Amino acid sequence: LESIINKFEKDFSSFKQTETLHLKLSEFGQITNQEIKNLCSQGLKYLGKLTSLQLSFSKCMKITDQALHHFRSEGLQYLPQLTSLELDFSGCPKITDEGLSFLFTQGLQSLTHLISLSLRFGGKHQATDDGVKCLSSKGLRHLSQLNSLSLDFKGDKQLTDEGVNSLIACTIKDLL
Repeated sequence: LESIINKFEKDFSSFKQTETLHLKLSEFGQITNQEIKNLCSQGLKYLGKLTSLQLSFSKCMKITDQALHHFRSEGLQYLPQLTSLELDFSGCPKITDEGLSFLFTQGLQSLTHLISLSLRFGGKHQATDDGVKCLSSKGLRHLSQLNSLSLDFKGDKQLTDEGVNSLIACTIKDLL
């Protein structure tokens, strides 16, 4: 991960026009919150023309809600043109409703051009219906241009019908 950040810093001019970025962070070993912070503050700042971002945090066992705070406050601010966002939090046991709430309420609201959103939460994590309700009550309502929403909760034992129903109600009422 450090080598990617260094590449951004050393040769940022070649990345200025990049429109699509796909990173599977688990391929870099067990990354930490600090490495996510560095990626956001030192790497993403060079990608202002980025329109599509796919980040997989899948099975990154060491990251916590703090990584989502960094991603929102130090990463998304550099991506005003983002139209497509895919985030995979599956298998992240230290991600909780608090982190998701921060991302959904403050992060997604700033993405005014977002057309496509894909979120994966399946597997082990600490998020519950409350986190999903936050997405439906606060996160999605501000995405007026959104026309594609994909949510994957496969294998999620924390989510109940109540959480799913809040998403369905929001989707029908506010997105269609």
